[in-house]
Amino acid sequence: MLGATAVGSLADKYGRRKALLLSVLFKVVGSLVAALAPDMTVFFVSRFVVGIGSATTYQIGFVYLLEMVGREHRNKFGLLYAVLFSCASMMCAGVAYFVRDYGTYQLVLTIPAFFMFLYPVIIPESPRWLLIQDRREEALAILQTIAQWNKREVNSTVLEKIHVATTEDSGSHNGVLDLFKTPRLRRRSLVLMYIWFTVSLIFFALSLGAGNLAGDIFLNSFLMSMVEVPCNLLAMCAIQIPDIGRRRMTVFCFCLSGLSCLVCVPALMFPSAGSDLMVTIFSLLGKGGAAASWNILYLYTTELFPTEVRNTGLGASNTASRTGGILASYAGNSLRNVWLPLPFIIFGVMGTGAGLLSLLLPETLGETLHETIVQVESAPNDDKKQSRDKKNYKPIDTGDNKC
Repeated sequence: MLGATAVGSLADKYGRRKALLLSVLFKVVGSLVAALAPDMTVFFVSRFVVGIGSATTYQIGFVYLLEMVGREHRNKFGLLYAVLFSCASMMCAGVAYFVRDYGTYQLVLTIPAFFMFLYPVIIPESPRWLLIQDRREEALAILQTIAQWNKREVNSTVLEKIHVATTEDSGSHNGVLDLFKTPRLRRRSLVLMYIWFTVSLIFFALSLGAGNLAGDIFLNSFLMSMVEVPCNLLAMCAIQIPDIGRRRMTVFCFCLSGLSCLVCVPALMFPSAGSDLMVTIFSLLGKGGAAASWNILYLYTTELFPTEVRNTGLGASNTASRTGGILASYAGNSLRNVWLPLPFIIFGVMGTGAGLLSLLLPETLGETLHETIVQVESAPNDDKKQSRDKKNYKPIDTGDNKC
């Protein structure tokens, strides 16, 4: 939670690459110390450090990825990013089955993270961020290198137009407070923070509740991760369909997750021979809907915030989600002792409500990423289909319009 906001702001101020390296350092060092911790105090502190590194590595990496590709490729790379996360979760369940000692388990999971120290050597800084910082020569050099790899040529006229548009609209910024200074960005931020909180609460509560389901805990944990893959594939394909898009699919996935939880309520209130199987199936479906929602939200949120506060906005949303994650263990387990169906009622109501609130957000399918807050506020009305001929909207003419 702390890392999502603090390191997210650092990524907007000092660059994506430096912040990513810092996050990897937190993640690796914290994991090693946790595996070798001599007492619980050291263990808790090291896990706190791991939490900072893990959340921000995923967040900054996703923002960097989407800033480096054209809008026609955002969906494909966003899908790949989410599917790999789900595959890693399945591997964690498999490793846990064969490696029962926690210290050894932690060390095995830390080994792949060492390769992430190669990132600063392999990847360049985000050209979008460099342009916002008025470092045009560096951005041009990176784009020329990328163009050589792709056997293309950089249009210097287009780069100049992007540079002028971003520097004219860019102003002084104060981090997280910038998300709430203007009306449109404030509404987006508040809605996104709530739905991120909700999706994290449902996602982690259902994941942590795998041990409460009928059957083997290792198999249930594996299935809880495996169900994410087809749900993510279907969701990320659907959001590319013009008649569906990001917003409608977000509404659908949240409602699917919420209603699946509500279906479990009567099975828990009036148990019968097939109640355990029914709760397991709809818990998996609810987890799948939450996973798909979260995957879409990473892409959707990245598109909704402008470049100059993109990591800050995603960090604030991520902070809200971590708050939901903290409460997930209490909501999923402790509330069962109060009344068995109570957690599912809470998840159902909040999930469905988050889906309805998503209707307040604009559609971003096919839209060019905004660079500055001014461009967000001067864009066409969020409640209407965005078009490029609105009176007060100042788009960045990129020639092929693929930025």
